[in-house]
Amino acid sequence: MARLRTVQEFLALEGDEAPTPAELKLVEACRAGEQCVLGDGTRPEVDSPERRVRAELLRLLILGGTEGCGLHESGVWMEGAWITGTLDLRFVQGRGRVVLNACFFVEKPVFDHSTLSLLSMNDSIFPGLSASNLRVSSDFLLCNAKVRGNITLTKAQIGGNASLTKAHFDVDHVDWNDVSAFYAQGISIGGSLILQGVNIHSGSVDINAAEIAGQVDFSGAKIFGNRKEKNLSGRNNTNQRVAARTIRHEGSVTHEDNTIRVLTPTKTRLHSDPAGKSIFAQAAQIGGSLLLNRAQLYGSLDLNAAVIGGQLSCTRLNIDGHGGLAINAQGLCVAGDVILCEAEIEAGDIYLAAAQFGGLTDDVASWEKSKGSAMLDGFTYGRISGAPVDAESRLKWLGRFSTYEGKFFPQPYTQLAKVLREMGHNRAARRVLAERERLLGEAQFREDKAQLAQLWSRSQADDQRLAQTVKSNIGNQWIKTWSSRCWNKTIGALVGYGYLPERALIWATGATFLAMLIYFVTWRAGGIVPDSDVVMVSAEWHAAMKADPVAPSVVWANGPSGTHYETFNAGAYALDIFLPIIELGQDAAWASTTTSWPKTLVWGFTWGLQLFGWIVSALGVAAITGIMQRDRE
Repeated sequence: MARLRTVQEFLALEGDEAPTPAELKLVEACRAGEQCVLGDGTRPEVDSPERRVRAELLRLLILGGTEGCGLHESGVWMEGAWITGTLDLRFVQGRGRVVLNACFFVEKPVFDHSTLSLLSMNDSIFPGLSASNLRVSSDFLLCNAKVRGNITLTKAQIGGNASLTKAHFDVDHVDWNDVSAFYAQGISIGGSLILQGVNIHSGSVDINAAEIAGQVDFSGAKIFGNRKEKNLSGRNNTNQRVAARTIRHEGSVTHEDNTIRVLTPTKTRLHSDPAGKSIFAQAAQIGGSLLLNRAQLYGSLDLNAAVIGGQLSCTRLNIDGHGGLAINAQGLCVAGDVILCEAEIEAGDIYLAAAQFGGLTDDVASWEKSKGSAMLDGFTYGRISGAPVDAESRLKWLGRFSTYEGKFFPQPYTQLAKVLREMGHNRAARRVLAERERLLGEAQFREDKAQLAQLWSRSQADDQRLAQTVKSNIGNQWIKTWSSRCWNKTIGALVGYGYLPERALIWATGATFLAMLIYFVTWRAGGIVPDSDVVMVSAEWHAAMKADPVAPSVVWANGPSGTHYETFNAGAYALDIFLPIIELGQDAAWASTTTSWPKTLVWGFTWGLQLFGWIVSALGVAAITGIMQRDRE
């Protein structure tokens, strides 16, 4: 049928091309500005004259007809039609609304570069939709639609909301040359993009570089990204002359048409591309929140360099990266909180390098159940709310992801400590920083050992001159490796790398108590004597030596001269030896003797205790001073 220019020409058709009862009813409804309900208004399952409407007539009615047509300015509202032919609205401007709910489209509608006030195809079935550069001044509605193909909305502009709530994309009719079931790169939406409960059995949602003023809602969505047909038998089926594409789906076999000439039994199943995506949203600009609550995604969630003005909510999100990243959020910027609660990361890593979140609300279980790793270097967030902030929980979280691909990144620990300190949890922040330094030391030790092993390997070279040069470097590297290791372990144990000075007090208390016991036993055994030349040559001391050659100090201390001398106290003596900045008089009055090898050991222990006291005191004072300085800053 040649293209008609007016509704009158269409109504004048005769014979097989004469208007159907459904078409006549539609024209009358459009003239009256009323809703046209065909049959019971539900979506037809079969073709009938009472439901059949040709796309050519629809096009004329959407354009508004001519002055003599008498069409109402409100546009077209039709429900329950069987639409034949291609509804081609390319580069046209419709008049009024276009509501084609509960309709069955035999051919794929084409709306490229068209301009409409409102477009609604709720509850309809159609074999895809081509609408690149579409302009809709209000809403774009495809709720509960059955899409047997792909939807293209590249660079479309929608003034209101775009809603595909509970839309279903039929896997048996997907265009396998296009991996995106919903392709809307560069789309601009003045309201929200609503895909609640959308079911895409194969293919992704592509909103790269989109500009959406409101929310993007994927709550309850099921998206199995980029799945393709794969022949598991290893046979080439091109010569089997199967006219229909055969796909195993939930135990049934369906076809694009009913013609089957030869069908050789073979195993076929659906699988995802290893690098498949479920949602593309790179560089998308979202003014509101991105909601992924209860969504099931099979394929990567790509939010690389996206900007979200509200929240990113992932409560009860289930995602499987299927060989790729589960979540790619490198450079993602979220002004509000990111909520990750009761989520399950079945497979794939979480990549958050250089991501910026306003806040973080999570639970430990979601991270623990994650099957992959996480890249957190450069990841920043302003606060932690509604989630554990104790050091133990947060260190357990970071400890799981402290390395990525074998490399340790300290920045996540620095960021966590910064947030905890700003929230007032100074003690927890210091524990985090101490753990960071410990892990840095471990990483340095691994690196030093690797260099040592490399030098050792090179020393076995056939070139004797090279081998000799390398061997001379092995000693230097060995000294560097183990001296650095010992120093790192020492300051970590004594003062928590400067962040836990209370450890110095614990060490001081323990060392002093141990020394007190040793000195008490040594005193009773006669291993501690007055540190005075006058006493040593006095008659009373010689008398005490005769009375008890093993422990004369005890006898002398109870004599006339001893009662006027500095009384020995094991605890005070230990404290006087250990703390170099305190002078209690015990160290000046008493000294260890070396008359036997056990007493000689105590004499050596005293020197060691004094050295240990200097080290602990110096590190403790330095740590306290550093913490006070940081607190002032």
